[in-house]
Amino acid sequence: MPYIGKSPLHGNYQKLDDFSGDFDGSDATHALAQNSLALTPVTEAALIISINGVIQEPVTDYTVSGTNITFTTAPASGANFFGVVLGEQLAIGTPSDSSVTAAKLNITSALVPASADGAALGSTAKEWSDLYLADSSVIYFGADQDVTVTHDPDDGLFLKSKATADDNPFLLTLQTGETDMAADDVIGTINFQAPDEASGTDSILIAATIQATAETDFSSSVNKTSLKCGKLY
Repeated sequence: MPYIGKSPLHGNYQKLDDFSGDFDGSDATHALAQNSLALTPVTEAALIISINGVIQEPVTDYTVSGTNITFTTAPASGANFFGVVLGEQLAIGTPSDSSVTAAKLNITSALVPASADGAALGSTAKEWSDLYLADSSVIYFGADQDVTVTHDPDDGLFLKSKATADDNPFLLTLQTGETDMAADDVIGTINFQAPDEASGTDSILIAATIQATAETDFSSSVNKTSLKCGKLY
């Protein structure tokens, strides 16, 4: 059941507003608030209530319903009061937005989903930005980790299939999303470039290309293609 009004964060101790001005010796029920906002305790035991310096026993001396506290015996007029709400220590509450920092996460072991293939990282509407991996890190693909991409420090990447049987080459397939391939349409391209070349200007442009181009309109029986290499731009 959702809370009514302001609910204390778990483990976030807060002093209740003083409502002793309403004590008249007959009214046993009073509204709970913190900074003038209605407050719903998680349970009676999550409150420390003092009347005239005497700590009240939860459930026995008072009960809580929603945002109200009801004393077994109505406090006398002029009685002193203070109260603290503790939150619930045995449960994990919902953190405030942007309150969990990287330091708080401090993950020291594998971060795994509840089950195999059970969770995605990001979504179609909320994508992660950058991915940082350490030297010699490995990306594993497949339920049995049959394909890997391994970082070769300061040089590049190793792409490997662990299949050991004959006629099991490593496959890298470039696919276009076009639905109507016509003659001279480019299917896929691999470009070679030195973008950090100090000379600048032409030296940082595409230097060479391997490009697959449709030689004719594709049909149910034709997908004739030519492979061109060199400086095509």
